Amino acid sequence: EFTRIIQQDGCRGLFRGFWATFLRDVPTWGIYFGAYTKFKEWVTTENPLLRVIGTMHAAGMAGFFCWILSIPQDVIKNKQMTHIGESPLSMLTAYRKLVAEGGMMRLTRGSGLLVSRGYIIGAIQLPIYDRIFA
Repeated sequence: EFTRIIQQDGCRGLFRGFWATFLRDVPTWGIYFGAYTKFKEWVTTENPLLRVIGTMHAAGMAGFFCWILSIPQDVIKNKQMTHIGESPLSMLTAYRKLVAEGGMMRLTRGSGLLVSRGYIIGAIQLPIYDRIFA
């Protein structure tokens, strides 16, 4: 696949979907950490076990909300990255093709798995981040 991309599109092909990824990740990382910080403030128990569980849940919910907001942009990015053709798709063209394929609901494909993964990864990743850098 790598060789085909290089032969067909050159090095530029390796960056297909870059801007869609950038527009997905930059705002959602801010939301991710912001939501985690806010949710973590709501964990007020002194019980150490409940504090860990509460912190993990706060982190999981941050991951959940982050992915809920970024799924449409992620689907557009995936359409751009997997497009095989003479020229790359713009984000607008990818969006139009997706909506033509399945309406607005097409932009939510895979959302159940992504938000579940977002919760699980967040519940593990952010408390570890806190532990290392706090």
